[in-house]
Amino acid sequence: MPLSADHQRRACQLAALVTVLYAVLGVVWIIWSDAAVQAVSADPSWHALAQRGKGLAFIGLTALALAVLVYHGSSRLLLAVQQGEHSALRVHDLFEGHPQPMWYYHPDSLAFLRVNDAAVRLYGYTQAEFLQMAVPDLRAADERAALAQRLRSRAPGFRAVDQARHLCKSGQWLEMQISAQAAVYEGRHAVLVLAVDISAQVVARQALQRQEQQIRELHQSLAEVLWLISPDAKQVLYVSPAFEQVYGLPLDAFRRDPGLWLARVHPDDLDVARQSGRQLWTDGRVDCQYRICRPDGEVRWVSDRKKLVRDAHGDVTMIAGIAEDITARRLDQDTLRRNSEELAARYAELARFNRAAVDRELDMIALKREVNALSLARQLPPPYQVDFAATAPATADIP
Repeated sequence: MPLSADHQRRACQLAALVTVLYAVLGVVWIIWSDAAVQAVSADPSWHALAQRGKGLAFIGLTALALAVLVYHGSSRLLLAVQQGEHSALRVHDLFEGHPQPMWYYHPDSLAFLRVNDAAVRLYGYTQAEFLQMAVPDLRAADERAALAQRLRSRAPGFRAVDQARHLCKSGQWLEMQISAQAAVYEGRHAVLVLAVDISAQVVARQALQRQEQQIRELHQSLAEVLWLISPDAKQVLYVSPAFEQVYGLPLDAFRRDPGLWLARVHPDDLDVARQSGRQLWTDGRVDCQYRICRPDGEVRWVSDRKKLVRDAHGDVTMIAGIAEDITARRLDQDTLRRNSEELAARYAELARFNRAAVDRELDMIALKREVNALSLARQLPPPYQVDFAATAPATADIP
């Protein structure tokens, strides 16, 4: 296995250290040994013998020192190489056995250098097919040029997380979360990528966004005011746009001052509104009706239904309510009541008239019978025909 750049650097450092130590020891030995020879004797023959002796001693000492240095240095280098090989094996095992797709690619050509089995299973390409491809080939055709330029412009040692749509061999598109970082592959600069399929999460998030949009549109189309406030009634958690149409006030005004609705209650209905608040905390929910005075001077009837919202522990987390403008309904009810009262009055008047007419007719029949009786008493024919009256009730059943 070739030495990595780090191992080569360590080998150069060891060689430089040995060279420096050898030079330093040589200079120190020469100066010290010459001084020692001069101090022992001034005899030239002694000097020649001493020079040979100190030369041999220097060679022996430096050889021993070099041996020790080389041994320790080579041992450390060998250990580092072994650790590097072990680490490389661990990385290789993690790469090949990782459940998510991973690959190495060249930072300049962007060609795939190696992909793991998970990538082969997910994308459908074989190892050989991947090695004939480049990273932009997984993207839409109109995105490849810009992607290639962006990938090549990354700084050394970078780390990046991105999201992209990848094309499988089958033609299926996948939403992928891409984590990339600079790496080394077989002694060369490369980029290591971990790809996670988040298609299901993206579909679920898009569905949730559509539902939220539909709910927002529904709330905007509702005539009722939907509102949520904190249990202490000091914070508006939500209020629907219909608030502006019903109360004639901007939403921000209510958000800033949750007690604004009470200030708009008709003075004659304030007790009803306040009592509903007290009843809410007693019964947990309450329905009431009262009038409000809009800023434009218009008076409207409002149906206010609210309840306490509790969590699993029974603690109140918020107050939820629906306020509905029932002005038209109340006006219809008032109109119906007035019409009913007028109809009842007219019916009573008609009943009185009918009763008087019937009484008059009965009086006339009684009078005709008296005339007929007098005529018969004088042996004259009766002038009136009143036999039909015998079948009529004595009194009419009229209320």
